[in-house]
Amino acid sequence: MEDTDSSEFKATNNIRDISSFKQLRRVNLDLESPRLEQACFKLGIKPEELLLKEKSEFENKKLQKDVIDLRYKHFMARLIDTINRVLKERREIILKERKKQKAGTSSHSGKYSPNYSPNLVHKRRSGSVEMSKPNEDLMMSTQPILNRFGLPELKVSQSIQRVREKKTKIFLMDDNKGKKRVEQYQKKWKDAQKQKNKILKSHVDKIQQKEKKRLESLQKYQQIEKAHQRRARQDHKKYIERCKLKEINRKEKEKERYLKLKRQEEEFKEKRDQIVTMKKEKEIEEIERSEKLLSEIVDKMNSSVQKEKSLLESTKKKAKKFNDIATDRFIHHKKKETLTNKQKKEKLLRQELKKLKKINNLHKSCTDLWDSIKKKHNEKFEHIKSNRAKVGKMKKKRINQLVRNKNKSQEVISEHMRKVQHDIMLKQELRKLREQDIQLTIERNKRLVDIKKEEIIEKNLKSSQVIQDVKNASQVIQKKIVENNVKELTRKRQTFMT
Repeated sequence: MEDTDSSEFKATNNIRDISSFKQLRRVNLDLESPRLEQACFKLGIKPEELLLKEKSEFENKKLQKDVIDLRYKHFMARLIDTINRVLKERREIILKERKKQKAGTSSHSGKYSPNYSPNLVHKRRSGSVEMSKPNEDLMMSTQPILNRFGLPELKVSQSIQRVREKKTKIFLMDDNKGKKRVEQYQKKWKDAQKQKNKILKSHVDKIQQKEKKRLESLQKYQQIEKAHQRRARQDHKKYIERCKLKEINRKEKEKERYLKLKRQEEEFKEKRDQIVTMKKEKEIEEIERSEKLLSEIVDKMNSSVQKEKSLLESTKKKAKKFNDIATDRFIHHKKKETLTNKQKKEKLLRQELKKLKKINNLHKSCTDLWDSIKKKHNEKFEHIKSNRAKVGKMKKKRINQLVRNKNKSQEVISEHMRKVQHDIMLKQELRKLREQDIQLTIERNKRLVDIKKEEIIEKNLKSSQVIQDVKNASQVIQKKIVENNVKELTRKRQTFMT
């Protein structure tokens, strides 16, 4: 962890748990603490896994910022979980130590206390002479000797001393009775030896059965662990296959989406080409129609001009004919009439002038009509030209708008593809980090299995050592009892001989 001033925080390892990244940065664990090391050892965690890393250690020019942030946050979350587990195990170790300290004063009370002394003397029959017989628990039960403090030889000598203090007086007897008594003692000794061997054998059988059960349980545990590892590997393989299938499905979906977009783009191009061709055809048709209309208008104008010319010529011919007739009549009447008919002539002249005036007005109206028709035709032609230019501009605007929309759609699609690829990259990175966590837990479980195996081996060695100590203690007790019996017999014989 980072070095911080001891005056700023409380004791380093007295934290209950860590709940945030800010609190994790402020924590300073003492990795050399014995209880913390013991907790790490029990959980199979290395002390180096509790060290905090800076964000700069995760930075790399080849990686993106999102990937760096994802790795750093994942590392911090995993570190918080690991530290909380270690702190919880440390609290459990402290509670166990306190319970042991409380139970330490009352652990050797009762039958297995050092002040316990079994009844080693049987009641003596009236009128009979018996040696004090040691209690069978002394030479057959091995548990009190193992629970007492000190060497087995010292305890045996103390028990023999107590037997000597409590035994009764020995009365003199003859040799036959002494031999019978010795034979009885030898028989009892053999029976006791058989019973002791039987009990020792049963005790050894029980220990062997326990050892066998322990080995069977160890084998079962190993089988369960192997099955668990196999299941974990299978689950991991299934998870990888599932991820591969998801990746394949995603790629297929992306491919289908890409093909769909490509088809839509092709359809859009076809529709655009159709629209352009249709517009071109419509323009051509409109131009042809306008040209046809113009030709019809020109034909009509030409026909009207011809009609007007023919009408003027006919009117001129009629006027000339009428003038000729009038002049003939005038000359004829002039010859017939006299000067008195001058008014009639003037009247006729006025009428003729009116007719000429009407003819002139008609000619003027025809020319005005022709000018107006020509002016309207020119205006219509200019209007058609301006409309054609406006339609061309509108078509260009529409085509440019379609091109811009297409570019925008391509940009949106490319942006979406970049986002999808970025999300896939983050998911793959998260999957790699989870695989690393799984690998880390597998390594921790392996370390825990190795620790348990070492503990089981140590227990086996301790149990074998205890069995050997029990055997040695029982042999020492047997030797002491035999020596005491031999000494008593020799002393009795000497006293009897004297």
